[in-house]
Amino acid sequence: MKAFKYEKSEGKYQLRLTLLSFRCPFEFMDELNEEIPKYIQNGLVFIDETEHNDNPEKRFMEVRVKDGEILIESFAFIPDDVVQDLVE
Repeated sequence: MKAFKYEKSEGKYQLRLTLLSFRCPFEFMDELNEEIPKYIQNGLVFIDETEHNDNPEKRFMEVRVKDGEILIESFAFIPDDVVQDLVE
């Protein structure tokens, strides 16, 4: 079973991920490295990790993808108030 739900997106983020596990998203880097390039080669990925962390200040993350590779150093938290329109 996959740890994330993957959805193509328009706008600032080309791909939206929802963590389906209570475990840390970094524990699933192998899956991310395999799955993300199937959806995008370049752009920003939005990650909602509500199952892992319901603290609004650390619930949302973004990461940049370049040439199908995740740029690890680009992982960053996004403030809750910035992404309210992206959350259902």
